[in-house]
Amino acid sequence: METLVKPALSVEYELALLIVMSLLKNGLISKAEFAAIDAENRKTFLPEHP
Repeated sequence: METLVKPALSVEYELALLIVMSLLKNGLISKAEFAAIDAENRKTFLPEHP
């Protein structure tokens, strides 16, 4: 049986990703900064995924 509920941490990661993507889209951060922030967010919100 497939679980339909996402773990809370992945929902938090997705929210953080949307915010950072908005910053990138609006030119407030560079692609390099986006990549660095996303890598850190993955460590924080998705510790089981490198």
